Amino acid sequence: MFLKKVIVLLSVIFSSTLLAQNELHIFEYEAQYNLGKSLIKKGYLFKHNNQVRYQTSAPIFLENLPKLNLDTADGVPEINIKFGHSNENTITNLDDKVLLNVNSIGNDVYVTEEVIKPNNWIPTGLSKNIADRNCTEFTTTFRGRDYKAYVDLSVPVNYGPWKLQGLPGLVVYTEADDGILKWQLTTITKKKVTELASFMQEQDAFITSHEVISLKEFVSLDDEWRANGSPVIASRLPREYRRSGSRRARKRGGKEIAYEWEE
Repeated sequence: MFLKKVIVLLSVIFSSTLLAQNELHIFEYEAQYNLGKSLIKKGYLFKHNNQVRYQTSAPIFLENLPKLNLDTADGVPEINIKFGHSNENTITNLDDKVLLNVNSIGNDVYVTEEVIKPNNWIPTGLSKNIADRNCTEFTTTFRGRDYKAYVDLSVPVNYGPWKLQGLPGLVVYTEADDGILKWQLTTITKKKVTELASFMQEQDAFITSHEVISLKEFVSLDDEWRANGSPVIASRLPREYRRSGSRRARKRGGKEIAYEWEE
């Protein structure tokens, strides 16, 4: 009788473990960027097979906010293939320590590859209650911007939206440069791996359908395009192209404005 109870208990534990492995937590964020015209996006973040996947909805300007429905019917992210470059797509492979990110220059879409370098987050000793979560404050500087993050240390998640890695808990809220960039956790849902299989296949297909270049090479191309000031699509310019007497390059205005190789 005792052995039977043990077998039943082990069976329940095994079934629960198997179920947990077949379900993924999806962390949904509201992303807001004030890099000119203020815009807002819905972001989805989850981890599967040691890959961290992040994808956003297409952006909408805040002046058109009433037109935005932040919640899909089932909470599963969707890839907009036709306008894919307006959706952010980032895949971080924790085994190979490589991050793939979709970027664009003009109408051309590129996938950039870079080695993961976890952000050096420093605890400030301050805490704050956000959305009924006791959060600890951390700060860091990443590629030209100063970040502040509020983290729920009771949730063992060490990855965040976009490229924000290395925090010792769940990112509940983070911002850069006093609110120029913001990410706010809105919902945590559970989905079966089978429900996300189609999304992962489409995201992989979308990323592999574009040219993969190093982040450093992309930044060089983007700087050249901005300095050139030409409507010509950047990828059609020869790599060695330099216009004599070209106008002064416009300042970088994206999420990243300085890079480690420039230090």
